Amino acid sequence: MDHATLFLTLLAAGAALAAGGLVKGVVGVGMPMVSVPLMAMVVPIQTALAVLLVPIFATNVVQFRQAGDTRAMARRFWPLIACMAGGIALGSQVLTSLSEAGLSTVLGGVILVFTGIQILGRVGEIPPARERWLGPLVGLASGIAGGVSTFFGPPLILYLMSLRLPKDAFVGAIGLIYLVGSLPLIAAFVAQGVLGWAETLWGVAALVPVFGGMALGRRLRDRVPQEIFRRIIMGLLVVIGLNLLRRGLMGG
Repeated sequence: MDHATLFLTLLAAGAALAAGGLVKGVVGVGMPMVSVPLMAMVVPIQTALAVLLVPIFATNVVQFRQAGDTRAMARRFWPLIACMAGGIALGSQVLTSLSEAGLSTVLGGVILVFTGIQILGRVGEIPPARERWLGPLVGLASGIAGGVSTFFGPPLILYLMSLRLPKDAFVGAIGLIYLVGSLPLIAAFVAQGVLGWAETLWGVAALVPVFGGMALGRRLRDRVPQEIFRRIIMGLLVVIGLNLLRRGLMGG
């Protein structure tokens, strides 16, 4: 790779990371779902997934510190978190067995399912009696999805929305679950040989555009109507998901 190509690759990857940070700053979630497929246009998908692990951990530390009663949330969601750890171990094994085309297909499918549910708005309400057994199932599904793609979000966000949590409790729960979930994810990626020292150092460097995007996102949070921003992001994710499916199914 010549110097010009390397510069353009780093510039594009930095823009993808900043875009993910922007979304995270505005809505509190969604960084991997935006950054990974955009980075995958210029670097291998496994590299994009590995590099993003450090920013995922760091941004959720910040979000977790802004949460309220963390002990109460930990008591409520520990079965979900425990099952998520098991799902991550399974998902990370799938990750290393998939080809680049297979990963593109999986990522595109996950993104389109998530955005489709969000656009249709079909999120019911889960009564407290069902939370005890449904939470662990959601944790397992989220862990498998996260192990393959770092996308814990699709099943987890829909589940938490269905619990009708207050806004601050929702953001705090997301921060807690993502933070705890990122630890076994990092361990699994190291064990599977996906995350090494090179990817870790690039991940540390990635904190600059990510936190820059988050800072801008926090400024925009009160200026851009939330619904308009959500629609823009959903439209972007549909395009990205379709492109990943095309790459996976058609080979490029």
